[in-house]
Amino acid sequence: MPDAAPETPDAPAAAAPAAAPAPKHITIICTGNICRSPMGEGLLRHALKAEQAPLRDVPVVSCGTSAWHEGEAATANAVRALQKCGIDISAHRSRQVTKRIVENSLAIFAMTSDHLETLHDLYGDTLPAPAMLMRGLMDLPAEELYADEVADPFGGDLHRYEDCRDDIVAAVPSILNFLRGLVK
Repeated sequence: MPDAAPETPDAPAAAAPAAAPAPKHITIICTGNICRSPMGEGLLRHALKAEQAPLRDVPVVSCGTSAWHEGEAATANAVRALQKCGIDISAHRSRQVTKRIVENSLAIFAMTSDHLETLHDLYGDTLPAPAMLMRGLMDLPAEELYADEVADPFGGDLHRYEDCRDDIVAAVPSILNFLRGLVK
């Protein structure tokens, strides 16, 4: 194997090729990324398959605001709740939100106002993408306190996870309408 030409002070080192920008994705956020956000990711990814290009080609990712469960699978009840809809999230592994994930987001959907607040605390008030509650685009009765938030089913039985899944399913049509305006 021939030796590489030695670098001299007069010759600059070869520049590394510029990395291609990561594609924009839709980001779903909860606390530990083992219950709600993986279900939201699976449900939204499934719904996008029925959309026209280019919307159907937008990736969906999920992450958590904490690192408590980093690298763990989705909970068994989250997997079961989506299996009942024909959606498999068994390969999911949790990860914590990063600046790169946020910067490459087309839109961010959080399960609670606490998750949105954490994003603003970490990344400032000028997030690079619209960030809102998962159920925030729905036409909900004003008197229903926290109706726009998705309750955490962690530690609950399968029925509680199914309720959580159904709360997310109810939000999908309004999210799709919003995304159609972003992706043309």
